[in-house]
Amino acid sequence: MNKLATIQSQKLRRAIMRRVWYAYGLSVVLSRAALQGFLFGASMIGFWKLVSVISIINNFLSVRVGELPGYITQALMQAHVLALIAFGIMVFTALSVGIRITLPRYHWAQQVQSI
Repeated sequence: MNKLATIQSQKLRRAIMRRVWYAYGLSVVLSRAALQGFLFGASMIGFWKLVSVISIINNFLSVRVGELPGYITQALMQAHVLALIAFGIMVFTALSVGIRITLPRYHWAQQVQSI
């Protein structure tokens, strides 16, 4: 009977630990930083597949500095919608990460002490 109880206890312990690891894995995968990283990576791959970045760099270097804003406007108007969406997602994700890093963080204890 004792051996049966230990086997059941081990099965129960494995089941509980499996659930703990699933919960931990989901919390890591669904964290804000991970989701932003996945979103940025996916949009970067999409942009890379849709647009030749080397051509963009070469074209920027061949345009005069004073004519660059007009060239960028013209290039954006002629770009494909999917490339613009991928670029927009990359920019907004990068900006949101930058804003999140630079904003000061206050603890509730600091707020209580300042009052």
